[in-house]
Amino acid sequence: MISDQYVLTAAHCIKGRSTPPFTYQIILGENNWRTRQEAQETRHSIIKAMVHPRFEEKAPFDFDFALLKLAKPIDFTQHRIIRPACLPPSIDSSHLNGKSGIASGWGVVNPNIPSRQANTLQKVTVNILADNECKYKYPTYPSIITPSMFCASADSADACYGDSGGPFTVHQGNVSVLEGVISWGKSCAKTKWPGVYARVRYVLDWITKNIQDSNQCKRRDTNSGEESLLLQETTFSSTTSTTVGTTAVNKQTLNSTIRPTQPIPDTFTTTTERPSSDNRCGLICVKPYPINLLKKYKF
Repeated sequence: MISDQYVLTAAHCIKGRSTPPFTYQIILGENNWRTRQEAQETRHSIIKAMVHPRFEEKAPFDFDFALLKLAKPIDFTQHRIIRPACLPPSIDSSHLNGKSGIASGWGVVNPNIPSRQANTLQKVTVNILADNECKYKYPTYPSIITPSMFCASADSADACYGDSGGPFTVHQGNVSVLEGVISWGKSCAKTKWPGVYARVRYVLDWITKNIQDSNQCKRRDTNSGEESLLLQETTFSSTTSTTVGTTAVNKQTLNSTIRPTQPIPDTFTTTTERPSSDNRCGLICVKPYPINLLKKYKF
């Protein structure tokens, strides 16, 4: 959630899918996607979906952003643990190199068992790489790393299959700021191939322009004096076919946590096929079907 009525996710999670976003639901307050008994869980219909107009402009996953609008605004005063995420206060991201951030989601914990996703929300800490190092890790011409992306990695830690669309937050001052959206990567948790994230600051103007018809939580940053959108101690994530949004307070996986959808192939071509609409790509909404019916989907 980035306002009382909008959710930010990855474009490849909704574009090209066999079913339109309006047949899904946003779930807030989720922790364990295998149960519907959690006290804070609420479900919300989608009335509008916007894929960034420059999606895949120069490379696969370029401008990998999408906005989903809820049918009705969320009254945050009625939900103790549900809060909107804090957007960056400016488009400048030069100060982020070397900083650590947290990626979170319900994706695959062990890449050797890609069919087994986490039941409860996971988080992992990784370090942001300089742009030139990111391009060096994925050496292609033309580069498949564009200005709308950044890389982050750490030893034996990463996002993984099933985490696309989830948040990457960086602690700044007394808040956590939504700096990235989990997007793609080759394999999981391998130092030579860092995770690649969609850079939120790069499309900040597009985001703020398209969510003007909703209420955004404002706060005064104690360090810079700038007003920015608020993310309190809670972070909201995404998952596919079964859940969405919850607090990032669960156990941290040490081996190879959360990450996006399918890895790009060894050929490193710029014609990478978009992830299959049947895989669990991290979309932050859920089909309104009982969980046992979801078994027909290939995760």
